[in-house]
Amino acid sequence: MLNVAYINLKTIKKNAVNIKSKLPAGCRFYAVVKADAYGHGAEEVANAIYGVADGYCVSLPEEGVSLRLAGIDKEIIVLAPAVKSDYKTAISYDLTLSASSEEDIEGISATAKKLKSEAKVHIAVNTGMNRFGESLPLLWKLIAAAKKSKLISVTGVYSHFYLPEDLSAVNRQCEIFGRAVNLIKEAFPEAVAHISASGGFLQGKFYGGVRIGILLYGYYPFCGKSRIKVSVSPAMKVETRIVATGKAAKGQNLLYGDFTAEKSEEYFLIRYGYADGLPRTTVKNQLNNRCMDVTAVNIDEISDGNGLKIGKKIKKDGKFYILNKNADKIAEKYGTISYEILTSVAKRAKRVYLR
Repeated sequence: MLNVAYINLKTIKKNAVNIKSKLPAGCRFYAVVKADAYGHGAEEVANAIYGVADGYCVSLPEEGVSLRLAGIDKEIIVLAPAVKSDYKTAISYDLTLSASSEEDIEGISATAKKLKSEAKVHIAVNTGMNRFGESLPLLWKLIAAAKKSKLISVTGVYSHFYLPEDLSAVNRQCEIFGRAVNLIKEAFPEAVAHISASGGFLQGKFYGGVRIGILLYGYYPFCGKSRIKVSVSPAMKVETRIVATGKAAKGQNLLYGDFTAEKSEEYFLIRYGYADGLPRTTVKNQLNNRCMDVTAVNIDEISDGNGLKIGKKIKKDGKFYILNKNADKIAEKYGTISYEILTSVAKRAKRVYLR
């Protein structure tokens, strides 16, 4: 029996509605469904919020193709830089490519010419993150190449905040982005400008559109103050099973490695290991999480969030919730972020959708 991920699509849709209600009229809501919708299932999520989203964002052309085959006919933006071998697929399936350089434009244009088809492009601008995107001083070259091509349709311009919780850093990037937007819109007046993911949205930086990922799935991207308050709820929980119970005497080894019990420990094994998405970082209540398929959990330190009643006898074949709408707490425990937990926690789980 597989582990089970329960995903509430009604919750995700409600999150989308609440988020969109905060946007000014005409501001586009791009739902970020890359990485299989942060582990929630891209095709199912995209269809569930079809009536709310104005478009979608993915990382790879293959992700966009899957959405097209699932019936999604709205704009799909491929955010990550594509390589030349991706251009044909993207253009054939009417995906919007990112362009970060004059070379990108020329390559996309050449492929479009071979296909005798128009290619849609959003121009990426480097405003300080230094991941990808054209710099402001060289942006004119990219614009000139796009204007020269008769088969390139520039429909957007975008960037990304590297520290959205820091308003001073956000404003510095906005100053650069504003200048870039002016240059792009002078050449392509209909281009939609967007720089905000969930964090920028919370700071009220809307422009012509926002790209919402982590908020859509019920989690805030950072703690602390934000200008925009929006009600969202987590939509996924992941259930596994208890496969054994046992006791380890003080000094005895338990599972792989050099772990020895510091005292007599009562534990149980859950059928969930690092192959299922559990980080291998050592934490207090996991006696040993270094197995691919099982993890030893200390009976004394279970919590209600795991679906077990404290003080009750732990039985084999009982249910145990690895994730119970609490990715933030799990991430804190393992020294990571909720994004990593969500995208990995249901790797070997059967998805059950609540509609």
